[in-house]
Amino acid sequence: MRMRLPMEQFLGQLLENQSLRDIISQHFFKKTPSFFAMGYFSLHPDYYYPKGGVGSIPKALVQRLAEPGSEVRTKTEVVRVDASHKTLTDSDGRQYTYDKLIWCADLKSLYTNISFDGFAVKQTEAILREQKRILSSRGAESVFTLFPTVELSPEYFSNISEGLFFYTPSRNGLGELYRSELAVLLAGPLDHDGVYPWLKSFCRLNTYEISIPVLTDGSAAPSGRLV
Repeated sequence: MRMRLPMEQFLGQLLENQSLRDIISQHFFKKTPSFFAMGYFSLHPDYYYPKGGVGSIPKALVQRLAEPGSEVRTKTEVVRVDASHKTLTDSDGRQYTYDKLIWCADLKSLYTNISFDGFAVKQTEAILREQKRILSSRGAESVFTLFPTVELSPEYFSNISEGLFFYTPSRNGLGELYRSELAVLLAGPLDHDGVYPWLKSFCRLNTYEISIPVLTDGSAAPSGRLV
């Protein structure tokens, strides 16, 4: 049961140093279960990277879906969802029918474009309540990924690190910046004068997960080429 505790609470039982607790836990979403967070540090060396980079994943997916005759449409925006009749309408007016809908896009766009036609009164009321809840919600935590290209040889990195590691520029940790100061920031109107100084401090104190795929797949950076 102890390993099911939120990461912050679990570390509080082990470490007295608040900065050290922050440095370890701030890499994860708030209240991440301890068993996942602690296991992550031992699992990440076993990561496998797709040959040719992450861009090869959608290409392989399109190829696989084409084999049974499926079609992948890009640059196609869904502007209406008729859940009662199981149809979608795109921005060009084309309609698509479906048996099961898997919505991987933004939930707010789904509930903004949903049609109430064909539903009973109780069903419509339930959908409206959920729509109100979703549209009034504010996004929680997310992952920001940056893909830099550098003119350095793989040997430069292999001499100082493994293929994936964690880096914290400061030993202080996020501390109250991510607790009380964040609560104050979110309680009021968000503007550049308030957000940007906070983000600058956040980037200076945060923990980063850095991946160098070329150290596990040499084809990710062919000699003499920038990729």
